[in-house]
Amino acid sequence: MAPLAGGNIRRGAEIQAAVLHSCNDARIVSQVLDSFQRPTKVISQYPRLITLPGPNEIQITIRAVGLGSLGIEPYLKGDTRVSEPSTLGHQATGVVTCVGDGVEGFQIGDAVAIEAGVPCRVCAKCREGRYDVCRDPKLRGSMKSYPAFRGAFQASINHPAASCHKLPAKISLEIGSLLEPLAVAIHAKEEAHLEPTDSILIIGASTIGLSCAAVCIASGSKDVMIADNLKNRIGFAVDHGFAKDGMTMLPCGGTALRDQLPFARRMAERATQLKREPSGFNVVFECTGTEVNAQAAIYAAREGGEVIFVGNNHHKKRLPNRLVAMLGTFGQASGYEAAIDLITCSERLPDLRKLITHRHHGLASVLPAVQMAAKTKDEKGSVVLKVVIILDPNKGTRWRHRMSTLSLG
Repeated sequence: MAPLAGGNIRRGAEIQAAVLHSCNDARIVSQVLDSFQRPTKVISQYPRLITLPGPNEIQITIRAVGLGSLGIEPYLKGDTRVSEPSTLGHQATGVVTCVGDGVEGFQIGDAVAIEAGVPCRVCAKCREGRYDVCRDPKLRGSMKSYPAFRGAFQASINHPAASCHKLPAKISLEIGSLLEPLAVAIHAKEEAHLEPTDSILIIGASTIGLSCAAVCIASGSKDVMIADNLKNRIGFAVDHGFAKDGMTMLPCGGTALRDQLPFARRMAERATQLKREPSGFNVVFECTGTEVNAQAAIYAAREGGEVIFVGNNHHKKRLPNRLVAMLGTFGQASGYEAAIDLITCSERLPDLRKLITHRHHGLASVLPAVQMAAKTKDEKGSVVLKVVIILDPNKGTRWRHRMSTLSLG
């Protein structure tokens, strides 16, 4: 086992973490860093000692964490699964500080992106390469399992090396925090049968929706339209090359099916008229998870077209019956390496740096960062998309440079 780098995180040292106790209650505490395979209950009022990484693990000092919905809702709305103090955060990058036994391909000082979802790698789906539908997955920063696996809102973590990805020099630690939504978008695009001439509608101009648009454009699509109920996000998408056209969606007046279906049909007709696609779009990506938008997506697709529900949030939705192919995706499978290749090699990819609209510094800023990420615009009226928390950005000349240089080549 390689020694801990620089002696700054030694065996027996404590680490800092932002721990969620209840809605809007995130405390900075010292806690143990357990091996991923050996989770223990977090008791935050008692300091804990860091452990060395287990076999096939690496220890990573966290440097940047992007905020997604998985890390926002429990802080702001509470969560029935908060049965113990929990550490969230799953879109993370960092620097390798220790290498466990049996690990090859990593060394101290490597910049890495952390794939929060860890598949079992032994079930039938994993053996097929479809670990997005693994039968026994683990997810850092999620409270779907008990005890919860701690997320990246802490100084360091031990993580399976097989679920870590080295960042090339062209990808900064900040941009690396966008690999997770980009990998999700790549997985969604691969499930569709896109042709360069296909007309594409993307419903939802969040980071996931914009990532889907970016992946389609990078794949050669020239006819991408994006729809959202927020004008500033539509303007952002069109102004920065994430879509050719945009449409502002109106709020639906009711939740009854008799109200939703006619409204969804009108929204779909409006989109097809704006794009002069009377028969509908070839492919529709639905990225919001709302019932009425799912209905609109189905109406907006042409007969024989495809509707991709990104995030697979529609298993309990009331949907119209049309002759379209409908497919849900959840997470991603082998998308990180594809995302890294896309950023480093694609000449068509829109500038992903624009997606990071707000930066916060330090674990003490977790709650303000979460509150910002829940907004659609800041106090200056600027659009809010991806919020990134930077941990200790000034520690070490090399990493200060990597944090400040957002080179995409």
